[in-house]
Parts: sequence; structure tokens; C-alpha cells
Amino acid sequence: RVTQAQDLVCTRQRDRSMSEVVELGGDCWCVERRDGGGGFGRVAARVPGDVYSDLERAGAVPDPLVGEREQWAVDTVSRHEWRYTRSFSLSVGAGSKAYLVCEGLDTLASVYVNDHEVGKADNMFCEYRFDVTPFLAPAGESNSLRVDFQSALEYCHDKEKLPAWEYATHLSGVCKRMHVRKCGCHFGWDWGPAFPTCGIYRRIYLFVHREPVITYVCAMQLQTEAPVTESTAGVLPVDVYLFNPVASQDQSGLTVECVVTVPGGAVQIAQASVPAPASPVERRVHIDVPLRFNPARDLWSPRGYGGQPLCELLVRLLCRDGTEVSHMTQQIGLRQLTFEHHADGAVYFTVNGKRIFVKGADWIPLDLFAGRVTAARERATVDSAAMANMNFLRVWGGGIYESDDFYDACDRLGVLVWQDFMFSCSCYPASEPFLSSVAREVQHQVRRLCSHPCVCLWCGNNECEEGMPFDCPPLLERHMDDYLTLFAKTIPPIVKDADPSRTYWRSSPSRGIVDGPFDKSSGNVSEGDCHYWGVWHGGLDFRKYLTIRPRMCTEFGFQSLPYQLLEGYVSLYGLRSATVTYRQRSAHGNDKLLQTIDQFFGPAVAASVDAKASFEREVYLTQVYQAWAIKTAAEHMRRLMPYCAGISFWQLNDVWPGPSWSSLEYNGQWKMLQYYAKNFYADTLVSCEEAAGLLYLHLTSDVRRLSGLLHYDVVDVATGSVVSSGDFDAVVEPGSSAVVNCAPLDFTMLRNCVLLLAFCEHGATLKAVPPIFPCACEGVYATNLQLLHDPKYLTFGRPTFTTQVPLPPPRRASFTALRTEAKFYNRSSRSLPHQSRWR
Repeated sequence: RVTQAQDLVCTRQRDRSMSEVVELGGDCWCVERRDGGGGFGRVAARVPGDVYSDLERAGAVPDPLVGEREQWAVDTVSRHEWRYTRSFSLSVGAGSKAYLVCEGLDTLASVYVNDHEVGKADNMFCEYRFDVTPFLAPAGESNSLRVDFQSALEYCHDKEKLPAWEYATHLSGVCKRMHVRKCGCHFGWDWGPAFPTCGIYRRIYLFVHREPVITYVCAMQLQTEAPVTESTAGVLPVDVYLFNPVASQDQSGLTVECVVTVPGGAVQIAQASVPAPASPVERRVHIDVPLRFNPARDLWSPRGYGGQPLCELLVRLLCRDGTEVSHMTQQIGLRQLTFEHHADGAVYFTVNGKRIFVKGADWIPLDLFAGRVTAARERATVDSAAMANMNFLRVWGGGIYESDDFYDACDRLGVLVWQDFMFSCSCYPASEPFLSSVAREVQHQVRRLCSHPCVCLWCGNNECEEGMPFDCPPLLERHMDDYLTLFAKTIPPIVKDADPSRTYWRSSPSRGIVDGPFDKSSGNVSEGDCHYWGVWHGGLDFRKYLTIRPRMCTEFGFQSLPYQLLEGYVSLYGLRSATVTYRQRSAHGNDKLLQTIDQFFGPAVAASVDAKASFEREVYLTQVYQAWAIKTAAEHMRRLMPYCAGISFWQLNDVWPGPSWSSLEYNGQWKMLQYYAKNFYADTLVSCEEAAGLLYLHLTSDVRRLSGLLHYDVVDVATGSVVSSGDFDAVVEPGSSAVVNCAPLDFTMLRNCVLLLAFCEHGATLKAVPPIFPCACEGVYATNLQLLHDPKYLTFGRPTFTTQVPLPPPRRASFTALRTEAKFYNRSSRSLPHQSRWR
């Protein structure tokens, strides 16, 4: 019953009442519909979790993601009110108080202890702390805990029906999701279904204490007088927040102590006295911890630019006699990070004085159902990003603030996190209650996350500033005022107060106007960060990517189908089938996919008598096209380095098996795009581009100065013979891209050929240039493949190959070569982590 909390610890003192944490999570809960309808009765529930997961686990509802159950599930579950209950025992000593701490209630909740209402919640992103002391039963008797959830969907429907813009979702029309502080994509998006769920989705526990307790520790950015890479001494600013349960209690003589252990093992300590409180409930203590460190060993850097050593920060609250009252431990990283913004529109990140190029993808929630999310799944998904050479993830504003496990994984792997606040594609109100709720949310989340070295920027919203001028002109002036009240006047001061070390960026995309007027040109490609959707939504050929020159592109993408659709989620196969069309949430999306297959591969490629086999070819071809489109864009933007300073494609992960822009399937399996990303995001890139009848060969390097030999082969795909080959001496400087050579293109000679490229050390032996994926041969820096014609114009020979795959027991692998009129590919199933299938 009494367990040690992971992040909040009070110890038992001889001369004080016992302090304890009582975890209330687990399988001891029940859930039922408040009106008793639906025939569900009371079913066992698990916390943290959600009502859909609980009902499915109990067998009361089938898997909502299979088939076409969305509307049925919404009518059966989301439109109703639900009640979670459990019992507990607790003894509270004289002078102590008991608080119920709810780290995540989704969303509109009333909380009762022994049938007394102890508090309400209306924001999924706030932590709530309720004093339950007066309502507890006498020691030894059982207490009841009840959490009643109102339907967020019905709540939104009942709000005022102003003609305010929100991005069209599957439940659009009267959805009005902007009125409730809840995960936006729970109401549907153009890549996923609508399941406005409810439940206790984060940790919930009782905390009994008498003395003040540490609630937040905010470790800021390392400060040094000289450049950090040349320094051995500096200061770590730390803000410590204390919560006082007994406002009238004398707290003189309290001391906060910070103990920092750097990777080399050195321990450094600083203390500060707790000042007289400005508030009897909460206070902040600031400590500057002097540090000595080894910059070569101890500095945290993004993936590819150095290591990710983490320090231990222990913060203790001590009484006058040195007795510990409370403590909190964190893993932190020592680093200096800035986000530079210049008048000419240039933006870029620097870490430890070095300009970096960010490469990554946009992150959406791992699942619509919190009960399906595990720490292992979060870590595996971040691992997949790192394995594909990503050093950047943008947490999108239509989802949630992720759990500590996500940010811990990013800290460990050196993946920077652009953190949106949870606002996306809508006109949000600016009423006093709404602004107060947002203020509590921002304060809590910034304090919670700011010690993570991976967090690189706070962003106000996703696409609100860009979208409003196009989608809500009738009341634009009113909504512009509300927008500025929220994103220019309310949020920035809170961020600056809690975390002055990071940049606040008002919106994405944005030209970088933070305090100024509403920016009707926030989507300008050549200034700030941009979202470019001309290819998918504009219906343009993917080679249109080659014409844009972004400073930093934080959204662009192309759809594909997941193989998981072949595993029982649909009853009919084919892009024109009713079941696959039902899963397409982007307007005319399946028509676009069919059109690209015809235009790129030829109309006969996907033809087959067997519907499932034909659909599997469609899945494969959409993944090839998606991978090639994003490869084209990413390589082009990397060739623009240093003019362009970052790429983040839409999107990394998925919330269900359906057509989307993701590079990972819902089950974590890699799509072809993820494998391509491993190559086009590698530290060194060899690529080419065609311009005015000439073919330009490029080298790009993130970190190292490299000199070597750029080798090319022009290969006839029908015979496998090398039509032409050559070598060029090449040099590339760190953080730049260079043209190595250019040559006229003779398309008559090259009409059935592809171009294979390799950049290697002088003297390296190349037996063959490996296509697409990086070569593991010693001395080879980078490889690539370039199509000189669309695949529909190519005549492929019959594929023959042999391969050896050393997999020591108990790992097993099986390979099958499949051939169609225009392509062949490998399929394998193996017991290796993260991916269940490899192509």
C-alpha cells in the first residue's frame, strides 16, 4: 500500500509524523456508465488508462480500431458520462495533511472522497492537488474514491456556436474542440479516427505530509564566462519549488541543498536558505551551483555532434538540524543551447557554441488510448528515430505533452525536442476562465520539462497563425485579438519566468514575430520555419520540392499505406474498396495515391486477379513513392546547408493502421521511408540534382571535414551492366554542402539506367556500389541511388542474387524474393527488436 514515489519522496522522521506516498494506480478500479445504461455494468479498470481500453479488456466492446466501428464506438462510449471508483485505507497523523495528487485527468472530472466533492478538473494537461484531509474516514476504516467524467464531446457541442475556425475532422461541424483543454486529435484529424475518450491517464496517488515538500526542480542552462567548450568551470542555475501543506506552520531555518554529480564522479554541492514566503502555499528558491567539469567528457550534445553524458542532480530540503524533509532526483545534461533568429529570416540552433543541422520528424501521440501506451513502446519509438539518424523530434500541438519516459529517452539518445504547446489549427477563446486554465497548464508543463536537455524550444501553437486568415475571415479581427491575448500576452511571460533559458516561438510556422502584431504572412517559406504542403495538398509532382528554399522546414509529407492493413483491420482490399476508403481522412487521398502509382510506376503495375495480392502491391508502391518523395525533399534541403538549417517531415508515428504520412506503422514497424531516412539523414550525404541539362554531384557533411573520392556508376537495370563510371576528388567542410562536379546528361544513353554514388576514402576498394542503404565497408562514407527516369520507363531484368545473413541462435530469419512486372523486394520475419518485418 505504501510505496516510494518515483519523483517525490518524503522520509520518516523520529520527531515528526510519518510522511508517506500511497499509490492509487493499478487494477483495483472499476468503471461504469453513470446512467447505468449500455448494458456494461461495472467492469474492472486499470489506472493509468482510459475507458475504451478498460471496456475492451473486459470484453464489453471489441477493438475500436478494427473494421468500421468508429461511429458506433463514439455513440456508445464517447457521448456518455463514466464513473471510476475504488477504495483505500489511510491513517493521517496529528498536524499532517493528506493530498490527492492527480497528474492527468482526461478531462472534465469531478473528484469525490467518501461522497464529498474534493475538487474538479477541466484541463487534461494540468496536475491537480486536492486536500482530502477533512473527508477521510477514521483510521482503520475504508475510504471510497470516485472520479466522474463528463463527456467532452457533449460539452463541446453545448458551447456557443460562433463561426470560429477549426481544422476539419471526422466529427467536424459542431465539434468545437477548442473549448476544452483536451488532446485535439481525440476528435479526429486528417490521419486518424475520432475517439474522444476519458479516464485517469497519468499517475494518481495520496501524499500525506506535514513539512514542506519539493514539487518541481528546474535546472537551467549551464553558464560560463568563456566559450563552454573552452571552459572547465561554470554555474548551473536551479529553481526549486516548495509546497507547504500547513500555511501557519513556522518554517524558519529550512535549507535547500543541491548536489550535482558529473559523469566523471566529482560531487559539487550548493545550499540556499528558504526565504520568507510570498505565498503561504508555494515558494521558489533559486540556487546557483558552481560546477567544475571536463568539456570533452561532460557536455551534452545532440546525436551526431557529441555524446550524451547525464549528471545526477539531487535536491534536498533540510531542517535546521540537517534532517532531510524532502528530496527529488533528476538526470540532467550540461549544455548551452540557443535558437538564433536573424532579420533576413535565417533561423538555426546552436549547441555548445556550434551551429547544428536538425534532422527529424513530427511526433503525434503514440495512441489515442492511454491504456495501450507503455514506457517500452515510447522508448522503442524514440529508438527507431535515433536508429534512422534523427536528432530532432517536433512534438505536435494537437496531441499531448508526453510522459517523462519519452523525454528521458530523448535525453539518453541525443534527440532534440521542439515542444509545441497543445494548440493546433483553431481559433481559441480568450475568456478569463480559459486563460487561467491555460496559465496553470503552461506553468506546470514548463516546470515539469525544463530540466530535460533535449527540450530545445517552446512553441505557442501549430498552424493557428497561418491558418486563421484563410479559414475565418468573417470574424478575423476578433479572433486575431483573442489570438494575441493568448499567445503574445498570456503564455510568453509564464515561459520566461519559469524558463528564461529557452526561446519562445509564437507559432509553427512563423517568421519569428513574438511580441508584435498578428502575422498574416507567417507561412512564408523563406523566413523562419515553414510548413510546405504544395506537393500533397496542392497535388504537385514531388519534384516541386526542388524549387523551394526554406530556412527550416518543420512540416512536409506524402502519404502511404501500412502493411498492417493486411492483418485483419479491413474486410475488403484495394484503394477503391469501401473499407480502405473509410480509413482515408485526407480529402481525395486514395485518388491521389492511385494517381501517383499510375504516373510513377505505370497503370499496369498494381493489376492482379487476387484482391489481397493486388492490395499488397498497392501498399508497397505507395511506400516506395512516399520514400522517394521525402528523400528528394530532404536531400535537396540538406544541399541548401547552411542556408537551410533543419528538416522535420510529417510524420514519424501513427495512431491506427490507415493511410497517413507516417514513416512508422501503428505497431512500430518501419515503412520504407524510415529506411530511406537512415540514409538521407546520415551525417555524410552524397547526392545529385539535375539543372538545365546538367547533373550536379553534391557532398554534404554535418560535422566532419572529409576528403576522398566520389565514385559513380551508371547501371543498366535490365542487364546489371555498368554503362559508365568515373571518379572525382572531393572535399567537404563541416556544416556545409559542396558541388563536386557536373556533367551533361545524355538521356538517350541513360534511358534504362540508374545512377549509383559512393563517397569513400582514397584507396578504398569498391567491389560494387550498394544501392540506397549505407555501405558498411570500411572507408566508405556514404552511398546513394538516383533515378534518372520514372520507374514506368524502366525495363527490369529478372532479379537473381545470393546473400548470407549471420544470425546466431536463437534468432532466425527467412527470406523470399518476389518479382512483379516492375519491381522486386525482400520480405522477412525475424525475432529482432522494434520491427516485425523487414523489406
